[in-house]
Amino acid sequence: MLDGYLREAREQDRVIALCLQGGYDYIARRRRQGDVMTDVDGKAEERLLDHVDGLAACLFATAAGVAKPATGEEALSRRERHERAHALLRSTLERLTPREAEVLSMHYLEGRPLKEVGGALRIPHPGAYRVHDRAIVRLGKLLHAAGMTEAPPREDEL
Repeated sequence: MLDGYLREAREQDRVIALCLQGGYDYIARRRRQGDVMTDVDGKAEERLLDHVDGLAACLFATAAGVAKPATGEEALSRRERHERAHALLRSTLERLTPREAEVLSMHYLEGRPLKEVGGALRIPHPGAYRVHDRAIVRLGKLLHAAGMTEAPPREDEL
């Protein structure tokens, strides 16, 4: 019986390691593309969750085979998971350093490019990217430590 739990734990560790590496790659790719996320539709918080857990969502959805239609009860459960995830995100953001929280807030909620964020906070241009990358990785680890092992459903999936 414990062998099953051990196998599952090893598989989760492997998936998490892949997600972290994929997260680093994803951030680097987005930076090269001149990533600017604007808050034109008021959905910046959802985009932040997607940014942190985008790759993890793909891996977990593929692994679990979640391509089945939701019943009414499952849809309610999805909405509850979505709302809990946002509450967890807000509380986790408070655990970041003030500088990390400010960089993420200015970049994702205000839609400012990282170069502009760095100027506003008097951080040299490459330093703003480093603070951003470190904050995203730290946020992901804090969310995982708080029990978020898979990405919640996005707003458009509810």
